[in-house]
This record gives sequence, C-alpha cells and structure tokens, in this order.
Amino acid sequence: MNETEKVEQFNDILRALNLPPVEIKPKYTLREEGTQIYTMSKQLTALNQIREGGFIVGSIDTNGTVSFSSAPRIHSTSIEARTECKRLAATQPGKAFIFVKLAGAELVPQATPVSI
Repeated sequence: MNETEKVEQFNDILRALNLPPVEIKPKYTLREEGTQIYTMSKQLTALNQIREGGFIVGSIDTNGTVSFSSAPRIHSTSIEARTECKRLAATQPGKAFIFVKLAGAELVPQATPVSI
C-alpha cells in the first residue's frame, strides 16, 4: 500500500466517524527541493575539493586576527592560492594574506523529512 492509499484509507475512517478528512501537503515545493539539491551539490563539490587537498585564502589583520571569507574560493594548487594572496596584498597594503591547505572535514547528515 503506497502513501496515497494509506491516506485514503485513513480518510475513509474519518468520514465514517463524521470527521473531516486530512490533506497531506508536501513538506517542500518543487522549487525548494531543487534549491536543496543544488545546495547539496555545491557542498559535495566543496567536500571533494577538500578531499583533493585544496587551498583557501584568508587574512591576518594588525591585531593578529585570522579570518576567512564565509564562501571562499577553493584553489586547486598552492601556486593559484599564492597568486591570489599576492593580488590581494597589492590591493590592501599592511594586511597579510595567507593560504592554507584543507586537510579534512566532518559532516553529520541531516534527517530526510517524510510526510505520511
């Protein structure tokens, strides 16, 4: 028995008891599901770049605070990352730019919603 048949069977019971039937609405619209899949795809791409040992660029301000973009570009080689550091340093004298090698990640998968 599929989900629709189960809902219909449940609604038959409700009607027999003179109660209004239930309507099952999808948790996500098609657009939301597409966005969710696109976001997961971007995440998987980034995780693969980490697995391959990519590099990201960050900065150190005059107080010694290290910071990175919330959406950094992952460079595939140290040469690309160093070139980006040099480019950024030339635009912001006095600020140090660094590049770091990505070495690993941890991910706890989210639960998949199921409508019944």
